[in-house]
Amino acid sequence: MLEPRPRKLLDQVRDAIRVKHYSYSTEKTYVYWIRRFILFHHKRHPNEMGAPEVTQFLTHLAVTEQVAAATQNQALNAIIFLYRIVLQQELVGINAVRAKTSRYLPTVLTPEEVQQVISHLYGVYKLVIQLLYGSGLRLSEGLALRVKDVDFAQQQLVIRDTKGKESRVTMLPACVVAPLQTHLQTVRQLHHHDLERRLWLGLLALCPGAEVSPCRSLQQIFMVSRQARDVAFSTQVLLSSTRLAMASRPRKLLDQVCDTIRLKHYSYRTEQSYVGWIRRYSLFHICMKVGYRKR
Repeated sequence: MLEPRPRKLLDQVRDAIRVKHYSYSTEKTYVYWIRRFILFHHKRHPNEMGAPEVTQFLTHLAVTEQVAAATQNQALNAIIFLYRIVLQQELVGINAVRAKTSRYLPTVLTPEEVQQVISHLYGVYKLVIQLLYGSGLRLSEGLALRVKDVDFAQQQLVIRDTKGKESRVTMLPACVVAPLQTHLQTVRQLHHHDLERRLWLGLLALCPGAEVSPCRSLQQIFMVSRQARDVAFSTQVLLSSTRLAMASRPRKLLDQVCDTIRLKHYSYRTEQSYVGWIRRYSLFHICMKVGYRKR
């Protein structure tokens, strides 16, 4: 009986990342930098290299390519993960030239600018941006929403498997309820239509040269392609600025508290508790000012 072939190094890295439940973006980033590290040293195996080769690679990134400090740290974290977790080795004595840390101020949209952006959108794109702005969601969280995660009765969203594999509950904006219900009805009609065509799809698959489209799932709310992810804004403003704009818009005190809590991804119960105690604190001092005493 033939022994199974050993897995490739990058496949071992992917396995180790998935065991630790890191995000898919972290997996892609780590694999990218490990591949670049190996190619930089002419495809030498990392077992044959150590701290001097890592120092040389990181110095090249800072001096020759002039990458940002965060980019260099990403590369360093990926290589340390490779040696410490996958290869079971410790790197000692890394003395690379560090990239200069820059103080970057994020771009924050004003409420008027947000309304202008939303007014130029339509259909699914407009609905996604309204959810990002109104609920404080990340782009990946908004596109990964499922039908079961929407609670119209309590006007709340359940965000599952977010950053750090934690789930949370946030509020559903009132202005999005009607468009979202209409969108879900359209998705259900497409799903039922695909189910009716499933028999014909199976028969067409037996014919050579037939083009068969996959059956759409009813679980996902937004069936957005990879190209649609890149067309969310037509300007150079980052998608994260929408979440920052939510906290910077001029609103009432309790609304500002709710926005800050959502940006920190606290639970919906924590938000209700904080708002309740702040309201009681304000009412207490108002009653004391007018001379009210509880009998």
